[in-house]
Formats: sequence, structure tokens, C-alpha cells
Amino acid sequence: MSKTKNWMMDMEEHVWDALKGGWTTLPEVQSYVKEHMDAVDEAYVEQVFHELNQEFLPPNEQDKTKLIL
Repeated sequence: MSKTKNWMMDMEEHVWDALKGGWTTLPEVQSYVKEHMDAVDEAYVEQVFHELNQEFLPPNEQDKTKLIL
């Protein structure tokens, strides 16, 4: 697997870890990922955040994220 693909998968894992850990807003999740990785693509983190948010967060938590964006 390429280094880029591994890097992207690491970002996805950290977004997932942040959501499981109770971080519910995009800025919180981005901050979490930045704390755990040296290089972060914020646009990709945002994309993954929205995809996972729609699938896994309860509807009342999804509403919170819309206010931040």
C-alpha cells in the first residue's frame, strides 16, 4: 500500500477515534487529529467527519455540527 493511502487511513482512524471519544464538532475533531498526527489534510478530515457524522452520530448530535460549519 502506498504511503499516501496509509496516511489517509490514519486520518480516518483518528476522526473515528475522536467521534467515539465524544468530540462532536468539526473543530474539536480537527484539533484531535492534529494532536495525534504530524501532517493533516484538513479538507480530508472534514470530508471524513461529515461522512461518519451522518452514519454514526445521533440526530441531535448531527444538528450541533451544522452550527459550526
